[in-house]
Amino acid sequence: MAEPASPHRGDEAKAAIKAQEAADELRRRAGELRRQAEQRLDEPAAAAAAAAAAAASLAADDVAAVVHELQVHQIELEMQNEELLRSHVELGAQREKYFERFDLAPVGYLVLDDKGIVREANITAAHLLGVERQLLVGQPLSAFVASPDQDAFYLLINALRKTGEGQSGELRLQRLVGGALDPVPFWALLEARPNDAGDGTPAGAWLAFTDIDARVRGRHALLASEAMRDIAESVALVGSWSWQPATQQTTWSPEMYRLFDIERDEFDGDFAPVVEARVHPDDRDSLNKTIAAVFETGVPIPVEYRVIHRDGSEHILHGEGMVEGDASAAGPTVFGYYQDVTEWRHAQQIMRESEASLRAILDATPFPIALVDVRDDVIDYWSRSALALFGHTAPTAAEWYELAYPDPGYRHAVIDRWKPAVEAARQSGEAVNAGEYRIACGDGSVRICELHAAFLADRLVVTFNDVTKRKQSEGEIRRLNDELEERVVSRTAQLEATNQELEAFAYSVSHDLRAPLRAIDGFSQMVIEDAGDKLTETDVEHLQRVRAGAQRMATLIDEVLGLSRVSRRDMAVEDVDVSALATSVLDDLREAQPQRQVETVVAPGMRVAADAALLRLILVNLLGNAWKFTGMHETARIEVGVVDAGGEHAFFVRDDGAGFDAQYATHLFGAFQRMHQAGLFEGDGIGLATVQRLVTRHGGRVWAEAEVEKGATFYFTLPGGAAQK
Repeated sequence: MAEPASPHRGDEAKAAIKAQEAADELRRRAGELRRQAEQRLDEPAAAAAAAAAAAASLAADDVAAVVHELQVHQIELEMQNEELLRSHVELGAQREKYFERFDLAPVGYLVLDDKGIVREANITAAHLLGVERQLLVGQPLSAFVASPDQDAFYLLINALRKTGEGQSGELRLQRLVGGALDPVPFWALLEARPNDAGDGTPAGAWLAFTDIDARVRGRHALLASEAMRDIAESVALVGSWSWQPATQQTTWSPEMYRLFDIERDEFDGDFAPVVEARVHPDDRDSLNKTIAAVFETGVPIPVEYRVIHRDGSEHILHGEGMVEGDASAAGPTVFGYYQDVTEWRHAQQIMRESEASLRAILDATPFPIALVDVRDDVIDYWSRSALALFGHTAPTAAEWYELAYPDPGYRHAVIDRWKPAVEAARQSGEAVNAGEYRIACGDGSVRICELHAAFLADRLVVTFNDVTKRKQSEGEIRRLNDELEERVVSRTAQLEATNQELEAFAYSVSHDLRAPLRAIDGFSQMVIEDAGDKLTETDVEHLQRVRAGAQRMATLIDEVLGLSRVSRRDMAVEDVDVSALATSVLDDLREAQPQRQVETVVAPGMRVAADAALLRLILVNLLGNAWKFTGMHETARIEVGVVDAGGEHAFFVRDDGAGFDAQYATHLFGAFQRMHQAGLFEGDGIGLATVQRLVTRHGGRVWAEAEVEKGATFYFTLPGGAAQK
C-alpha cells in the first residue's frame, strides 16, 4: 500500500524550486561579471594611462592608502570567490538531493502544462500509473482518470486555474497492469498547486497524488458495515450507545431512538431527561445505581428496566455497559447496548406457565415420565407416578443406569439398545418404541417397562409403560394355551376315534337296516304278485304303502351316509370359475326337463378359491331347489350372481317360484326340514342341510330371504377367496 501524502511534501517541493531559482540567478550574475571583466581587458592601455596619471597626482601617503585598499579589496574578492564556489557546491548537492527526493518520493509528482499535459514525472508517479516515465511524459493526465471521475477531475483543474489556489480531492485513476487491455482503477488523493512562470505565460500545475485505494475501500466497507449494523440492530431490536461522563454526552445508534420512542431532534445527547421521560418511575433508582456501579468498578453489569412509550405501552429493555479508557484527557467512555426483550420476557412467562401446566398434567398422568436435557444428560423432571412406581429417581442418566440396571452386563446391553432408539427418535421427530426393559425398584422388586422416546426441542421425553402384569398375564395365557393345545390334541384324537366309531356304526346300521328293508319291500311285492287275486284293492294299497315306506327309508339311509361322507372328505382348494360351474349345473337341469320354460341368468367372471367338487354340490342343491320350486309356474326365472354383503362378497341363487314364509327361515337348514307339503314337491329335506355344512367347511355362512309365491334368494359366502364380478 502506498504511503499517504505528507502535508509537508508540498513545502519541500517549493523549497527545492526556490533553490533551483537561486542557483540560476547565481549563474546569471557570474556570467555578467565575466562579461564585464572581458570588456576591461580589451582596454589595457587606457587603463594603464589612467592608473599612471592617477599615481602621478597622488601623494606618497595616498599611494599607501590606495595599495592597502586594493589589498583589502583583493582579499574580499578572494573570499567572495570562495563563498561563490562553496555555494555552487552546496547548490549542486541540493539539486542532487532535490532530484533524489523528487524521483524516489513515495508520492507521485507530476508537472502539468496549461493544457494538462504531463511535462515532468517522478518514478513513483510512473509506477502508480503502471507506465514507463518516458511514456508518461507528453500524455494528458485525463487519459489516466477513470471515466466515472472525469467530471470531478475537470472541476478540480478548473478551480485551480480560476482561483490560483491549491486544490485537492479524491478520485479514481487507472493503472495499467501487466499489459492488460483493461486498466485497473484505484482511488487516489490529488493535491494540485499552480505553477506560474511569472512571465505572463499560461499557468501549469504541480500535482502530487497518493494511492489511497485501501483506505477508501476500508472506509466504504466501514460505512457498509455500519449500515448493516443499523439493519441488524433494527431486526434484532438492539441499539448501541456510548457515554462520556466528563461531558455528559451520549451517542446513540438509530435503533436507540425507536427503543425509547424519541425523535432524533428531541435528543440532545443528555440521557438524564430521557430517564425522567421514559423510564418507569419504579425502575429509575435501580438504573442509576447500576450505571454508577459500572462506572465505579469498570465491570459490565446487566440491567433490565421498563420503558413507557408515548402510547402508554410498556417495553422491557435489557442492557449492559462497559468502561474503556481512564480518567486522563477526556476521561473514560462507557459503551453498551439495549435490547427490547418485551416479547421474549412475555414468552418466558408463557413458557413458565406452560411448563407448570405441563408438569401438573404429567404429574396427573398414570404413566411414569422423565424429561432429559440431552445437552448434558441431566434428568430435570420425574413425574410423581415414576417415584411411586420405582421408589427412587436419579438426577442424571448415568446415575439412573446404575440404579435401574444394577447388573453390569445387563446395563451395557440396555445402553446399547437405548442409544440407537434415541437417535431414531431424534432423526424421525416422532415417538419411538425403544422396547421392554427390566427395571430394579427401590423395594427390591423388578418391573418390566415398555419405554418410548420422543424429542421436545432439546428435551428427551421418556415414557415408562409398566407391562409387568401384562407379561405375567401373557405367561399365564401361554401356559393355558399350552394346556389347551394339549387338550385339543387329546380331544381331537378322541373325536377322531369317535368319528371312526360313528362311521363304523353308521355303516353297520345301514347294512343291518338295508336287509330288513329289502325283505319288507321284496316280500310285500311277492304277496301282491302271488296273492293279488285274493286281495282287495285296499289290501293292495296297504302293501304298496309298506313298500314305499321301505324304499323311502332306504333312500334316507343313503342320504344320511352321503352327508356324513361329505363332512369328512378332505378339501382341495383351488381357483374355481363359479360362472362356468353354475352354467353347467343349469344345463344338466334343462336337459332333464327340456319342456320347462325357464330363463336362466348367470353373472360372468365370478371366481373364488374353493373345493370345486363341494362347490358344485352346493350349486346342485341350491339350483335344484330353485328349479324344483318354480315347477308350478308356466314360466320361471333363475339368477346366479354376486353382491356386497357388509364388506364381503356373497354369491346368491334367486328364483321367482313358490317361496316360503320367512318366519320359518331358521328351520331351513336342519336335516329333514320341509317348508311345503310332501305331496307338492318331491324331496327329503336333506339338501339345504348339506349346503350349510359344505359352506361352513369353507369358513363361510349361508342365509335366505323369501316371500310366499314371490320366490326365494339364497346367499352364501366363501371367505377362502374373493369373488369378482
